[in-house]
Amino acid sequence: MTDGIDEMSCEGPKDNEAPHLRVVPRDAGELWTREDVAAFLRVSSKTVSRLAVKGDIPSIVLGGRMRRYRPDAIRAWAAAQESA
Repeated sequence: MTDGIDEMSCEGPKDNEAPHLRVVPRDAGELWTREDVAAFLRVSSKTVSRLAVKGDIPSIVLGGRMRRYRPDAIRAWAAAQESA
């Protein structure tokens, strides 16, 4: 332990531990991955993929199968869900 910080807590998760929360990028100019969207929506990345394939959330398809997401579009979609 150094300066009150447990050095072990900085390591990644072990096989039997839950993963750490992912930090969602804040710059609206960059594209998010499905993991970024999942962290923002607090759902699994599998749920994000399923919603994107169905066309339920806005996404950009790159190279046939790879998807990326515009943060501003995801935020707008999430806000619209509140009134639905």
